[in-house]
Amino acid sequence: MNDDAIMILPLSKSIFSANYFMFGDRAGFGYVDVLCRDNISSSDINACFEMLMKEFSDSSFHFNRVKEDSLIYPILNMISSPRDCEDCVKIDLVGNYDDYFGSLSKNARQNFRTANNRILKASKDLSFTRVSGKDISRDLLDEMIALYLKRLNSHYKSVNFFDGIFYKTFDLGFMSMKNLDFTEVFLMYVDGKLAAFMLCLRNGDELLVPRLAIDASFSFYSPGVLLVNYAIKYLLNDGVIKTFDLMQGKEAYKFQVGGAMHQCFSFELSKGSLKATANAS
Repeated sequence: MNDDAIMILPLSKSIFSANYFMFGDRAGFGYVDVLCRDNISSSDINACFEMLMKEFSDSSFHFNRVKEDSLIYPILNMISSPRDCEDCVKIDLVGNYDDYFGSLSKNARQNFRTANNRILKASKDLSFTRVSGKDISRDLLDEMIALYLKRLNSHYKSVNFFDGIFYKTFDLGFMSMKNLDFTEVFLMYVDGKLAAFMLCLRNGDELLVPRLAIDASFSFYSPGVLLVNYAIKYLLNDGVIKTFDLMQGKEAYKFQVGGAMHQCFSFELSKGSLKATANAS
């Protein structure tokens, strides 16, 4: 518009077909979106998609895992039906920590007390820390990746050699830390050993958690719940972050800490996927 860029649509093309994907889609990240000016209008976004479909009419464009509050979501939903949706969990941070803790269910509050009592009864040395992603050493990063792969292997999929290479080299969650100013990491240690970590990305007044893992040998002490609780207390005291997004997955601990469901959606733009009204226009 007037030779000024108002929206950037980062895409990568499959080497085997005419399929295009949003950058980050196939690098293991939970949400994808465009880069655009804050004052961009819906008509401008729609015009960009119309130009894309006109210039590359024989191609298919995949917009996977788009949040409902994304500026492109209503446009995509208007011209194409979602082909998939995923459940996500977030926590709205309102008031102070006492307000937050009081809003939890009786069982959730008791779970926190039980976890803390177990730590005290076992005379474990429990410590938490928060650091900028840029300040993470290579040794600590490798330790976090190893813990994440161990958790992945025991709960979700069989991890192989190539998975290790991917997460140490290409994964946007881990590899972005050293290069971005808006990354931070929360860590929990038990007796000096890393028991849980949470990698976070700041996006305005929300904090996204693309990577979280616990050491199963400490599961008796509920390290995931304790770490999230520590992070929430820190964020409420800081007062900047209003939404704490634990992203995809409906693990029980997310609801124990007060999480609420929301969804992200996947769309495909191609000749055969557009709604009749979009094709007519």
